[in-house]
Parts: sequence; structure tokens; C-alpha cells
Amino acid sequence: RELLHGFFAYETTLRVPLILRGPGVTPGRRLEQVSGLVDLYPTVLDLLAVPRPVVGVAGLDLSGRSLSAALGGAEEPPSTPFYGETLVPKLKFGWSDLRVLRDGRYKYIQAPRPELYDLQTDPGETTNLVINERARGRDLRAALAEILDHERLSPVSGAAPDSELVEQLGALGYVGSVTAETATPDADPKDKIAEFRAANAAMREGLTLFHRGEYEASASRLQELIELGIQSSEIHLDLGRAHFGAGRFGEAAKHFLEAAARAPGDGGIWLRLAAARARSADREGALEALRTGQVRAPKDLSLRKEEARQLRLAGRAAEARGVLEASVALAPDDAFLRAGLSEVLRDLGDIDGAVERLREAVEIEPTGAEYWNALGMMLGGTGELAEAESAFREAWRLDDRDHRHAFNLGLALLRQGQPVEARPFFERSLEIKPDFQPARDQLTALGG
Repeated sequence: RELLHGFFAYETTLRVPLILRGPGVTPGRRLEQVSGLVDLYPTVLDLLAVPRPVVGVAGLDLSGRSLSAALGGAEEPPSTPFYGETLVPKLKFGWSDLRVLRDGRYKYIQAPRPELYDLQTDPGETTNLVINERARGRDLRAALAEILDHERLSPVSGAAPDSELVEQLGALGYVGSVTAETATPDADPKDKIAEFRAANAAMREGLTLFHRGEYEASASRLQELIELGIQSSEIHLDLGRAHFGAGRFGEAAKHFLEAAARAPGDGGIWLRLAAARARSADREGALEALRTGQVRAPKDLSLRKEEARQLRLAGRAAEARGVLEASVALAPDDAFLRAGLSEVLRDLGDIDGAVERLREAVEIEPTGAEYWNALGMMLGGTGELAEAESAFREAWRLDDRDHRHAFNLGLALLRQGQPVEARPFFERSLEIKPDFQPARDQLTALGG
């Protein structure tokens, strides 16, 4: 009774045909053993004759087996158990997750009421053998426990994922943040299919309404999840977004705060909380949210950038300067931070420092048209028109669809006494943005 996928871990979801075609693959060749997703990476590397990545002095130890030789007609590699899981019941609804081990024809599902199936004689998984095949069930459970123990002991490395990407994947049901709360924690998903269908429908319809811009209806639909006794960071985040879209910023802030309490390491939630408080005319509350977020998500520099922006809006440029200078020290290769610091230094009257920060920004990110344009404006303001022209030309070369780049280049040429050369850039600026009055004024002053 699972209408979509991800809630259960039966073969209707897990069994996917693997079909390969190309050089090194014998036409009509059929492999008899089960393969898994972990086999794809080594197989593709070998088919493309790409060496395996090297870690230290040794090749990377891959979990999967290469099927390339077997696809070419050689004997299949030895069979191996395959691990599977679904965390959706746990993360989204607070019920039990499901962990799976498939070893040949037998498949074990770890759940509050465990399941064991012989897929050779029972491909539909209708007869649970966990009572009749106790020894086999124990062996598979022990093997699965080893895999899970190894997973728990393995270190996690790498940068934090982009919060917008996590949000998009979460909307598709592929990722979650932390365990949801429910009145029946760790319940067996088999007992919750009716509730799942109701909750999943509310969740998906709520998000669909949100993306249509129907914020009131979205909030009403998502609120049904709370009434079903299901709460998670994602649900409160989505409710907050719906209320924010409807202009109820105070209500949005309440849900963002609930989401942050459940997923304190998600910097994107703290940003949304700050935005809701700022729109409620609570700038100090917005700053407090941003600073708390920095403690909970110290690697998320977007929180520091937003704090500096809020401080600038409040007329507290000196404080914004301190925030950005500390951020630059943490991220010396971030051009955006340097550009922001340049604006603050300009506000404080340190024009030389502002120009220097922008020069650093274009050195770090030479393809950033907006940084070249900002540098040109700063140089033009100090009377260094030739250098300003060069910066505007680079901005225009990198992005000739921005009317400001054409206009600024024309202005730099005009101020250097080159009206004929300037005219085409004013005209081009108007072509891109016909209602851009400054370009029209310049053309009128030039006589047409």
C-alpha cells in the first residue's frame, strides 16, 4: 500500500534493472547474480580505463565489485551481500527506520518486527520466514549489525552541504535533517502506512501549494501534520516559509525557531529566522539569531555576511567592518566577503582600503563581473578614470547582458572626453533595459 517510494524497503522499490551498452560490453550478455549501486562506480572506472583514485600510497578501497570483465564474457565475480536502508520513517515521521541486508536469495529487514524473505520462491515478499528460519535470520542480523557498527565508527569528513541544495532534495524526499517527533516514536512502519499516506499527502500538497505561491493554503495543509502529532525541523521550516510568504512574519519566526531547535547546525534556518525577525522590525532579534547560528553552525559564513548586512542597514558600519574582517580571516579565498568589506570601508571613508579589498576580490575571482564593476565605480569615484574604464571593460567582457556594465563603461569614456566612443554603450544599455533613465538622459545630453 505504498503509493510512492522511500517508506518501505521492499523489492518494488529496491529492484531496478541494470542495463549497460557500449565498448567492452558483450551484446546479449546476462549476469545472473544480484548487483548493487556500489558496483557501478568500479565498473564504470574499468570500462573507461580510468585508474582508481589514490588515497595516500594505496588505491581507494571501494565497497563495490567491478562487473566489467563479466560484461565482456568472463566469469562473474563472487557474490556479496548488499546493504540497503530507508530513513524516511525515522527522519520525517519519528517512526522506526528500516535497514536491509540482501545475501543471495535471502533478504532480511531490521524493524521492530523483523522480516526475512526467500526471494527465489517468494519474490512478492508475502511470507515472513523470520520465525521458521531462526538461524538464518540470526546470521543475517549479525552481519547487518557489523555493517552498522562500521558505519557508526567511520569518521565523517567534507564540507557542509549547501543549505539550498539540502532544501531542494528534502522537498523531493531524499534527505532529512534530524529525527522527527511523534506520539508513537520508533513505531514499526508496517503499522503506520495509513498515517504515512495521510501525512505524506499533506506534506507534498503543502509544498506544491507553496511553490505555486498559494501560501495561505500551503500553511493550512502543512499545519495538518502538526495536528497528526508529527513534528520535525523540516515541517516547521516549511510552515515558516509558508507563513513568511503570506506576510505573517511573526508566525514564521515561531516556526523557524522551532526548526532551529531541532536542527541547530543548519545555518539556512537561522538565516530565515533572522529574515522573519527583521521583517517584523526586530533587528536586534535578527542579529541575535545570526549570532546564535554562528555558534551552532560555525562554518556557515553566510550567517556572518548577513550579520554585516544587517549592521550596515542599522547604520553600524564600524561593527559590520569588524564582522567582515573576522570573516575574511576565516575564509581568505572568499571574494564576496572582500567585496562586502570594501563597501563598509567606503562607508567609513577609507577609500584606499575599499579599493584594495576590491582588487583582492578580482584577483581571487577574476571571472566575477560584479567585482570588476564595483572596482570601476570605486576607481571612478577617486578620479582614476583610465583604470576605471579598464575595470568596466572587463565587467562588460564577462557579462554583456548587464545594462549597468555598458552604462558605466560609457560614462567612464565620456568623462575622459570621448563622447563618440561612449554613445554606443549608452545605446546598448537602453537596448538591454529600455526603461533605464540614466542612459536615456546621457543620450539626450549627447544630442539624440
